[in-house]
Amino acid sequence: VPLPLVTRVRDELTRMEQAGVIRKITEPTEWCAPIVPVIKSNNTIRICVDLKRLNKSVLRERYILPT
Repeated sequence: VPLPLVTRVRDELTRMEQAGVIRKITEPTEWCAPIVPVIKSNNTIRICVDLKRLNKSVLRERYILPT
């Protein structure tokens, strides 16, 4: 996170946590997703998440169609 945006990102993450959108994790986890803060046109912060690493880790059920 760029230094000028640290406090604004922290405030947005706190707001999202209080709204129940996200929750704080205090113990180690197997994966994490990097975030990218984006300044919207109304000068508020949007938190974007890159889920490429998560998608690689998800075990999907395969439904093979009969031919």
